[in-house]
Amino acid sequence: MIAGLTVDFIAILVGAIGTLFVLVLLFGRQAPVVPYAEPFDAADDGATATDDADGLFVRMPEHLRTHAEMVAWMTQELPRLTEGVTTKPRRN
Repeated sequence: MIAGLTVDFIAILVGAIGTLFVLVLLFGRQAPVVPYAEPFDAADDGATATDDADGLFVRMPEHLRTHAEMVAWMTQELPRLTEGVTTKPRRN
């Protein structure tokens, strides 16, 4: 009985160490370096389209605090701001 319990304990220990080893191999690489990006202008209210790669990102204004205000902005103002914006095909 003690031999079986010892074998079970060793199997659990080897499995845990093996799992940690696999996780380190998969996710242990150094994070990619992100190039410096211009910070957002604090004076801007964010209700304008920005120059992103796809041309589709519109920042939500910072003065919106409640869920109802955000939903109202997304249903009333956002379609007006994005009117005429077309999508560009992505380059791979």
